[in-house]
Amino acid sequence: PELDQEDWTLPPSGEHGPVRVQWEHRSHLELLKSLPDHSVRVVAFNLGYLPGGDKQVVTCASTTIEAVREAQRALQEGGVISLTCYPGHPEGILEEELVVEHIKTLPPGNWSCYFHQWINQRNKKSGKRAPTLAVIQKL
Repeated sequence: PELDQEDWTLPPSGEHGPVRVQWEHRSHLELLKSLPDHSVRVVAFNLGYLPGGDKQVVTCASTTIEAVREAQRALQEGGVISLTCYPGHPEGILEEELVVEHIKTLPPGNWSCYFHQWINQRNKKSGKRAPTLAVIQKL
């Protein structure tokens, strides 16, 4: 299905003034490659498949890791990358493993990395593992 492409401006929030949000319908890797170095404060990944969509159409581990590297390049100092991983399907398991493997290698003097996993929660319908969250901050 087609996604609406809109350009939103949110009301002023604190000292930084209005926040501009632009929706793009293209791959995360393609979008991030188009951004200049040190040009963004936040990059949010919601990996897996579109809720309610075709579960055969999923994000791919290989392009996700490349996209994370591009996000790191585009990130400003103090900026944050969040990655919600869905290990309830085979590609999601691989994607989560590669994300964790990648962030473990980041130098602690330049990056602060966090990984959260629900250890006693499962999807109520399928019984599969709950989503996990990785957060990377550029120091």
